[in-house]
Amino acid sequence: KERHSGYRPALIDFAAPILVLIGVAVIPRLLQSFGWVRNGDWISEAFALSVLTAVLICWRRGMPLAAVIDGFVKGCGAVTIGALILALAVTIGEVSKQLHTADWVVARLHDNTPAILLPAALTFVSMAIGFATGTSWGTYAVVFPLAMPLAWAMRPDEHYALVCFGAVVGGAVFGDQCSPISDTTILSSMFSGCDLLDHVRTQLPLALAVAACAAIASTLCVL
Repeated sequence: KERHSGYRPALIDFAAPILVLIGVAVIPRLLQSFGWVRNGDWISEAFALSVLTAVLICWRRGMPLAAVIDGFVKGCGAVTIGALILALAVTIGEVSKQLHTADWVVARLHDNTPAILLPAALTFVSMAIGFATGTSWGTYAVVFPLAMPLAWAMRPDEHYALVCFGAVVGGAVFGDQCSPISDTTILSSMFSGCDLLDHVRTQLPLALAVAACAAIASTLCVL
């Protein structure tokens, strides 16, 4: 957030470290796939060289080395906080998975939901599970094996099953993008310099409005 008076920013400051990161991470993998190298896992080296490239560029463009190192240390501190939050988020998600909360919710849904309301119900259930666990793919893994047979049992129709499929996808993505324990939410707020809860609060009204419209639309589609 602070700019040194002698520093001259340019596009290369952003492009060069990214290109180094992608090149060092991807090229060895390609060489390994062709059998030209035995070990193509250079992820750690890619990150190290990317950081070194950024440091050298800043130094060459007029920033004192002490200021570069100070910025690097502050950046590491910010990333460490985000990594701790992310680790705790993964822990909470794993606990929710071990408790089989999602299975219980979908089972209750089977007993108490009319066929016409199932798509909307699947949307809101997937939203809740995704928000609580912080993962869309984890929500898919839990809800799809239960929701799709349930949808076919209620109404054996391809159109109805596709609408229910879309309801699960939409609800799970809502939970992933709005959950304060989601990796995407944590990392996007951290790297944009935004407070995590402020990021969540500003997303929720818009996402909830869209989710409500999606639930209404899915209900109308199965009338």
